Amino acid sequence: MVSEKFEGTVSDSYRIDGPLTVYEVSAFRRELLDYVNAREGVLLDLEGITDCDTAGVQLLFAATRAVVESGKKINVSHIPETVQQAAARIGLDAESFLSNA
Repeated sequence: MVSEKFEGTVSDSYRIDGPLTVYEVSAFRRELLDYVNAREGVLLDLEGITDCDTAGVQLLFAATRAVVESGKKINVSHIPETVQQAAARIGLDAESFLSNA
């Protein structure tokens, strides 16, 4: 799992590259949640996710929910097919829950 943080003038962009599966989630969870909780506005770029399972979907859902519940803004871009398929396996529509974050 490789993540890149791009500091910007309007908001921060956080790009996730590589797999987001049960094997990566535990190591990545704290970093992602700390990152989104420390900012007023976040752009979460998912384009680089190459593999995703339900654990990855749960992490994305938890991160977006934490931001929304704190009253902050989050935008999610480039939701790949692998994330959409993993979300569908647990009865979620990734476009809906990530796009309406």
